Amino acid sequence: MERICEKCRHIIEAEVCPHCGSTETREPAADDPCLMTSTDYSLSVMLSESLKLKGIPFRMVTVELGKYSVTRDFYVPYSRLEEAQSIFSSLFREDPPVNDNWSDGFGTGLFSADEIDQMDWSGLDDMELEELKAYKDKISKTLKEIKAMERLWKERSNKLLDMKEEVENLIDELS
Repeated sequence: MERICEKCRHIIEAEVCPHCGSTETREPAADDPCLMTSTDYSLSVMLSESLKLKGIPFRMVTVELGKYSVTRDFYVPYSRLEEAQSIFSSLFREDPPVNDNWSDGFGTGLFSADEIDQMDWSGLDDMELEELKAYKDKISKTLKEIKAMERLWKERSNKLLDMKEEVENLIDELS
């Protein structure tokens, strides 16, 4: 059975809060403000706008001010907690990471970044025909991988530009 901690406002499944150690816990009421999440500044701006759009009441509290960072806690009514968490999850869902670290090389049968950096024409004259064909195939495969990575980085750049524009619009609206 879910409980709410009177001290830190976490929803928990125990008599003693695992977050703060408080024993002041009880069954939550529909209108009890519950700690939904803590986020940095940029995510807090997007999350607050998303919650507003969905009509979910919330309280945003700045809990930490660093030299270059801000952390904010979000509290929502218990009756809307699941919906708010779903919005949060959908906003910040990430695609699985893609292995595109050039320093690790591109993979089997492809040139590594170091090999590309050290290439020169002088070694080609000493190669036999079969070696040259294999070398050409390896170059072609590596170029295809680089093209795929270029598309990936172009998509990422476009996404970042779109997000930057959206954040700037939100900042203008909030100013």
